[in-house]
Amino acid sequence: MQWLAYLVALMFVLLGAGCMVLVAIGLPGGWLLLALEACIEFFVDPLYLPDVSQPTFPPWTRFGIGSFVKPASTCSAPRIHPEAAI
Repeated sequence: MQWLAYLVALMFVLLGAGCMVLVAIGLPGGWLLLALEACIEFFVDPLYLPDVSQPTFPPWTRFGIGSFVKPASTCSAPRIHPEAAI
């Protein structure tokens, strides 16, 4: 079942790249990447790993992804003053 681990890793990389594109255009791709990592860790890994005591993603992965995620309060669009639009 080693091939399944490589398949999961490949899907994470491809979907992670898509999430980074979402971040570049201003959508919450970082949050989606964290959710994807949690889904893999808690729902997918027990299906094919014989010993789930060792995590697929070490804790520093979550901290690394989380360092790029902004709080929702800082993600607002810039405001344009009505006088500047004229």
